Amino acid sequence: MKLADHLKIIIAAELDDSKQIVRWRHLGTAFHIGGGGMIATCSHIIKSKNDNEELFALTATDQRTLAPLEEIICHPKYDFAVAKIDSPGLHFPLIYSGEELYLGDDLWAFSYFNAGSAPPGYAPNFQGRLFKGYIASLFHQERQGVSPSTCEISFPSIAGFSGAPLLHPRDCILGMLYGNSESTIELYRYEEVIHQSNKRAESIHRLVEFGLAHSAMDIRRFLKDMGIHNVPDGPSEAALNTHPFM
Repeated sequence: MKLADHLKIIIAAELDDSKQIVRWRHLGTAFHIGGGGMIATCSHIIKSKNDNEELFALTATDQRTLAPLEEIICHPKYDFAVAKIDSPGLHFPLIYSGEELYLGDDLWAFSYFNAGSAPPGYAPNFQGRLFKGYIASLFHQERQGVSPSTCEISFPSIAGFSGAPLLHPRDCILGMLYGNSESTIELYRYEEVIHQSNKRAESIHRLVEFGLAHSAMDIRRFLKDMGIHNVPDGPSEAALNTHPFM
């Protein structure tokens, strides 16, 4: 089964009186966990729905099959949510069960971005995009209202990738994308002293973006906090042969 079979594109849609979609917005990504049609995503995606909209999960592979999100539960404190959809009980790659992630651990992310609105009567024009990278930094302090810790990765989370799983090359989930951070590099600086009390300066900086993600350990913690215990354990640290970089 293809990886995309396990992914869902989350949209918010306005419906007419006959329950047909008249307008929609692309919000992010979700993926199957456990079984029975349960999916996981970010709570900021769920909360971005307007009052006149309903949330749907779009099947990534055909982009025509829609399922309404039901039994939505948002974590009471952090940016994580689960929902149920009327869909086969697919099992996504299992969530890593180790207690540590390390700088330099390889990972990749695949999801969909909106490549432009399609004409009426046509499928939405979502295109897949793959990123490969590594863990760039680990922050163990809490980001209030977002996550108890943060995994920073070497590529950005582009629009539509919030909620996308981070996958280890050996086929397990290491985390979930939820946002971005930025840093800068000074490429050029020029200063000119006109006289003692007047100096003119200019500089050029390059912006460097990093993706931010919940770790697998935090995902398992979120599920436990929400009373969800039927998600099987994934491979251990020893099974993945992860190792400290420093």
